[in-house]
Amino acid sequence: MLPMGTKATSDEMIRKLEGVFGNVTAGESVLHEFYTTSQRQEESVAAWGLPLEEILQKAVDKGHVPEENRNEMLRTKFWKSLRSEKLKLSTRIYYETIPQFEELRKKIRAEGYEMQTTLGVRHRPIQATSQEDKFDQMMKKITSLEQQIQQLSRGEQRTQTGTANEELREAHTTVDRNGVV
Repeated sequence: MLPMGTKATSDEMIRKLEGVFGNVTAGESVLHEFYTTSQRQEESVAAWGLPLEEILQKAVDKGHVPEENRNEMLRTKFWKSLRSEKLKLSTRIYYETIPQFEELRKKIRAEGYEMQTTLGVRHRPIQATSQEDKFDQMMKKITSLEQQIQQLSRGEQRTQTGTANEELREAHTTVDRNGVV
């Protein structure tokens, strides 16, 4: 700020700060980021909207998106990129009828909360999955044990064959020592 002097206006200072510390990402890159981002597995519905707003605001600030398109772009991307198909199906009516992003997000959050609460009562699918996992693990162990038994029985056969061969060699040696051919 020193090179600006003491008579610099606040607008000049802001422009200077923007030039030094402001966002330098190209507008096209920001739009690409906006259109390719999606809700992460661990991300809540509430948290999912925040990065979208931040990314799109960068594009608006750079002049690549008109302010009047912001709301519709947020609504569309927010709803279409929800990771839960069940939540999307149950909130489609809100998407089609609610024109404001903030109101849509609020309705979807409420619906998501209701779905979680309902799932909390019927929490069986998670247990079923863990039972399926346990079953799969047991089947793998059984298969492994069967393979080990087969290997052991093959080894025992080899041992028995080896013992028979040793007895034959011993008999031949005895016959050779006695001079019988």
